[in-house]
Amino acid sequence: MLQDSLSEVLSMFPIGVDHEEEVQVLNSRNFTQWREGRRVVELGILADGLRACAKCGLPLQFGHTTSILTCGLSAILKIPCSNTVCSHVNNIPTGKRQERIWDANVKLATASINAGLGERQVNTLLSGLNIPPVSHCMMSARQKDVGVALQEVEKETVDQALCEEIELTKK
Repeated sequence: MLQDSLSEVLSMFPIGVDHEEEVQVLNSRNFTQWREGRRVVELGILADGLRACAKCGLPLQFGHTTSILTCGLSAILKIPCSNTVCSHVNNIPTGKRQERIWDANVKLATASINAGLGERQVNTLLSGLNIPPVSHCMMSARQKDVGVALQEVEKETVDQALCEEIELTKK
């Protein structure tokens, strides 16, 4: 029940959409650089994005990726269409997002609060997994957002428990 309440509160995002959660861009000057390391990817989202070019409808090829825009744990892959007449560069997300707030980053902030980890400990863990680090600004913003949501859930839970206690006391 608490998990459902937390999910409802977190669905109220975007909170604090003042900046993109950008860490770094790996570009086409080194075609293999985007292949280095590991990434957090929602396979369904990636598969849907690769289904067809946004301009001509031809299926995209993951291997044609020219660059990656890393946004915390998530990313946008730049994949040009293989149709030489089209050559449209498609922006393929690796996960879900609400406006400019990536779900994976909100979940990372929630997990870090739950585990009592700060940005340095999170980045140490990510480094051990060969996943690019997340920025201090992104972690701080998402932790603040999650903290507000957790406080709202906490208040609802305490109010509900108090009402139940009052009813039991009356009986």
